[in-house]
Amino acid sequence: MEVDEEEEEIFPFFRPVLADENEFRAVIGPAGGDRGFASISDGLTAWGIAWYLNDLLIPVVEMRRGQTYKFLVSGGNDPSSSSEFHPFYLTDSNSGGYNQLNGTQQAAVRVFGGVEILNQTQNEVLDFEFTAVAPLCDYIESPESSEAAECGFPFYFTTLDTSCAADQLITDQAAELEFTPDETTPDTIYYQCGTHTNLGWKIHVIDADAPSIQQVECSNFGSTPIRLTNELTLNAIIDPVLNTMKVELVYDGLAWVGMAFTDGSPIMVGAEAVIGLPDEPNSLQNPAKYDLNRREVSGVVRMSDEMQTLKNATIIQTESQTILSFTKLLIEPDEHPIFTDKANTFLFAHGSDNDLGFHSRFGSIEFRPNQCEVTVLGEVQNEYALDWQGVVGVEEPDLNRNLWMAHGICASIAWAILVPLAVGASLIRKVLVKIGLAESAWFQIHRVLNSLAAILTLIAFSLAVHAINDQTPSGESADHFSTITHHRTGLVIFVFTMAQALNGIFRPHLPHSDDEEEPSDQVDEKIEAPQASTTVKADETFPGEPKSDDDNDDGNSKKSSVRQFWEIFHRLLGATLLGLTWWQVQDGLGLFALRFDEENMDFVFWIVVTVIAGTIGVLAVFQRVAL
Repeated sequence: MEVDEEEEEIFPFFRPVLADENEFRAVIGPAGGDRGFASISDGLTAWGIAWYLNDLLIPVVEMRRGQTYKFLVSGGNDPSSSSEFHPFYLTDSNSGGYNQLNGTQQAAVRVFGGVEILNQTQNEVLDFEFTAVAPLCDYIESPESSEAAECGFPFYFTTLDTSCAADQLITDQAAELEFTPDETTPDTIYYQCGTHTNLGWKIHVIDADAPSIQQVECSNFGSTPIRLTNELTLNAIIDPVLNTMKVELVYDGLAWVGMAFTDGSPIMVGAEAVIGLPDEPNSLQNPAKYDLNRREVSGVVRMSDEMQTLKNATIIQTESQTILSFTKLLIEPDEHPIFTDKANTFLFAHGSDNDLGFHSRFGSIEFRPNQCEVTVLGEVQNEYALDWQGVVGVEEPDLNRNLWMAHGICASIAWAILVPLAVGASLIRKVLVKIGLAESAWFQIHRVLNSLAAILTLIAFSLAVHAINDQTPSGESADHFSTITHHRTGLVIFVFTMAQALNGIFRPHLPHSDDEEEPSDQVDEKIEAPQASTTVKADETFPGEPKSDDDNDDGNSKKSSVRQFWEIFHRLLGATLLGLTWWQVQDGLGLFALRFDEENMDFVFWIVVTVIAGTIGVLAVFQRVAL
């Protein structure tokens, strides 16, 4: 059984009335498909082309009696080619096509400009000529025009080839038609094409002191707020006459607030944001527009002053709220457009305090904002768009708190506890012997703890990669290591840790006497473990595998140059890793606190590090003095 699908209603392009303007540039262009001439004119036949006045497709024109208006026309001047000859004229005929009428029909219509009658009788025009003829300027559609039409006329227009309007040879030769309506002029007349019917539209003529036929009412702003999070609310409305969007973001807290405009995907990098910083005064620089080049704060770059086109932009804080307000143009050069008739994808974010930094909450919303009510002669022109506020969805990326917490715990245990204890074992060898451990125990402790630290580092690294993959929006590259310093540093630490572990496994062994037949690992343990009577200086050890004397008590020969180089490299890499990881853990704890709006626990990390390092330091001093 066939099911009839409900046809989607087609809304005409919204175009504002040309009011309070006295000069009009008239060119030919495409009729705009289903949303263009046919829909605007309530079903008149469209021929594929139509008049564009001041880059608007057949707009309604408002004229006041007693004022003079000028049309600069580029409709073609070659009568031999009807497809390229579009003489412009003013008439009371709603269809036009003066040249298609017979003499009697021509005499029956009124003409207010653009046609000169050369010969006529009382009931018939015998001869005439068009006066508003000049070289043709013809706007042309592109392959993108059809899809862009779904988004609204401003976006459809950006896809047209309008290069003829910039051709000075054409514009300098534009025909001029002047008209001054008076008391005898009807309230409604039309601008039309003399060759074809149905290329033009209405001109409403009003008295000099009459109110404009077009009225805009935006009182519905804020009538349907969108709850983005429990603390963040969005109000937005589009003024289709001014082609602007008014925005208000209300955050129930005290922090910086921002909203970003995208290419349709919920991706931060490549978007353009409006950010308000409460601690800075309201000015051209704040709130301001920013390019989001990277996820790091350093990648959030304020646009140049020439691009700071926001109107009524403020960031205000009360005792408990932060309110960001601004009005933005829908279409701006080199920026993502804001659609009037199609859903947009916007990003939102706020920090944990007033200083611009990593966002505490962020997400994306796909919706189509309401529009201000526009009436012409009391008739609503965009009723279909007054209650849109169609929210397709609000998404907050899952930041995987549990994964990041596990990542931090593994890294903290590895580098705040295990590695410092491993280093300490090499520094207090004689103390370990003093408490009853074997002479080689320090080496076993050193090796086991460092191995466990390497395993935990591998786990921490894997958890981080998994968390980033999981929280990356669909369609966006995970970009693990190219945006945030913490991520790049983590990669360096992982590589160095694995290199250090392999370096320890494949170390060159110490030499031993010819009559020794013990396995090399046992020789290393015995030789590198100093006897109780051996003097061990604090500066003879370093993070990594411990140092032994050049001449061993066992009578072995001096260490080879390869072994000496390996020891230096092993200790330097170990020291570098330890310092780098301490900074990394502290930075990671700070990021965790920012992302999840929790207390920064880095002080606990430093307490643990201080206690372990301090204890080892005291024991090392005791070893030097007393043993």
